[in-house]
Amino acid sequence: MGICAYDIPTFNQLSAEKTICSSEPQNTISSTQVERTSKFDFSDIPFSLKELFTSNPTIPLPKIEKEIRDRERNCIFAKKSISKAFKHISKEGINKKLSLMQFKRALYELGINPKILEDPDDPMWLFLFSFQENSLFDMRKIIASFILISDSELKKKIKFLYLLYDENENRVLEQNEIRSMLSDLAEVSVECLPLLVSNVESSEELSKYMVFMRIEKERLIEEASKTLLGNLTEVGNVELIGILQNSNDWFKIFRSEGLRETILEKYKLPENPQYLEQFLT
Repeated sequence: MGICAYDIPTFNQLSAEKTICSSEPQNTISSTQVERTSKFDFSDIPFSLKELFTSNPTIPLPKIEKEIRDRERNCIFAKKSISKAFKHISKEGINKKLSLMQFKRALYELGINPKILEDPDDPMWLFLFSFQENSLFDMRKIIASFILISDSELKKKIKFLYLLYDENENRVLEQNEIRSMLSDLAEVSVECLPLLVSNVESSEELSKYMVFMRIEKERLIEEASKTLLGNLTEVGNVELIGILQNSNDWFKIFRSEGLRETILEKYKLPENPQYLEQFLT
């Protein structure tokens, strides 16, 4: 079955009838909401980029990067489908936010023990709470983490990113939406997922690595925005796939390890290789 053979409610449609109140909301989806769906037609794309997400780095990787990749690939999120993550997490939230109880329910529906949100000693705990701000969890960044560590085809990743960031539900992303999407992908890749490495032995290396990644991600966001949009003010989902096909490896930023690798290739190793010597094996 092709990826466009079924309909999925958009992010806004799942939350359309919800309002914030002091008590926990009723998390139901009306039949009207289910019927109002967005169709994404990728039938004109004759290629698959799934195999391209099997990373074959062309540069020496820092030891800490290898450890981060190992933790990502074994993370329980990597074992869950993007479609189910989108369905259960977006269904629970209000205005793109989740309370702790809503997050627990979403994890339970995904077959993940919600007690990981209660155990600071669990390797997932610090990572999960990196999505929290002012007592609420950022729904889009959580779903983005599933997308980033998934080995799904690029067209499937793009499909769900459009569902998340297409605020007007017109099947195009405008400049501000592209920027918002890239900013979240970069933040999750360089500031959230690396927290899966929580052992004491790696703490100093991890801290230094995250500092330089945090600095360089802004350059990545700027360059990626220009690459994806060019002189355009907006870009459609199918058009974006075509741009990525001819963009000299920019497709890699839609996988967390590829995004960090792109930062290493573009901004650090060529300019100042000595800086990373302490991290290399």
